[in-house]
Amino acid sequence: MAFALLTILSAAVSVTHCYPAAFQDLGESGRNRTSIRFLAVGDWGGLPYPPYVTAVQKTTAQEMSKVAEQMGIDFVLALGDNFYYKGVDSVDSPRFQETFESVYTAKSLRVPWYLLAGNHDHAGNVKAQIEYSQRSDRW
Repeated sequence: MAFALLTILSAAVSVTHCYPAAFQDLGESGRNRTSIRFLAVGDWGGLPYPPYVTAVQKTTAQEMSKVAEQMGIDFVLALGDNFYYKGVDSVDSPRFQETFESVYTAKSLRVPWYLLAGNHDHAGNVKAQIEYSQRSDRW
């Protein structure tokens, strides 16, 4: 039993040394790094009726901003279901402003967002989400 525990512990320690912490401070040398840093978020679509945004979404945005600032992220990858329950109907939908622009406001989240359309988005007008990229410098 002790041997098995010691073996597991030594394997865990070696793996820890192989993969440095994701939040390491790269300082100025970070400009020449060979990796990308990003956050991924999915199913962030809020409510289908005003005020659209939820307390959980606001809290998630605050925590994302802290991690983004610490990591120095390059972009955010949104994995779909951007607008519950039936996407958006047009590029003029208030959902863009109220579920996205007014929630993810931190400076550290003012990076490009690459968005995928989920099944709830496909219930609406996905083309409107594509066209919104002409109106937003992040979308």
